[in-house]
Amino acid sequence: MDPDAPFRPQPVHVRLLTAYEQAFQEGKNPHDGVIAEKLGVRRETICRWRRRNPKLRRWLYDMIGRDAEDRRPFVDRRVTHLAEAGSVDHAKLYYQFVAKVGIPGGDGGGDGALTGIVVTNNFLVPRPDYDGALAAQQTPAPALPPASKIPVVYVR
Repeated sequence: MDPDAPFRPQPVHVRLLTAYEQAFQEGKNPHDGVIAEKLGVRRETICRWRRRNPKLRRWLYDMIGRDAEDRRPFVDRRVTHLAEAGSVDHAKLYYQFVAKVGIPGGDGGGDGALTGIVVTNNFLVPRPDYDGALAAQQTPAPALPPASKIPVVYVR
């Protein structure tokens, strides 16, 4: 096999890519055991595929990365909606995204990226009911019952 030849995926490689994507969708770490189980083969078979074609791993990572890049705008939009709805963690992600990517017409250079950005997150906490608090202050607290005598215990 010519090491300089371009990689041409075979049908089994496409099945392997599909198994990786399914593992990601299920939230599993796509190690050889999980992938082998999904394909109905042994782990050694997957290792043999990689040995036969060293460019297989790079192709898999490129294809998975391309899929992730295609989905990024949807993820960014969802994070923005959740931040607007009040999610603290998503607000942090949103501001990290804005600081990294920038917004068109930002105060940065010509590329729109923000420079020297300082983000202050003010997480609002509900205020107490002041009218109810004033009414509670004016009402005397109920009296406590008289204290009972503490028993004495002797230890030898």
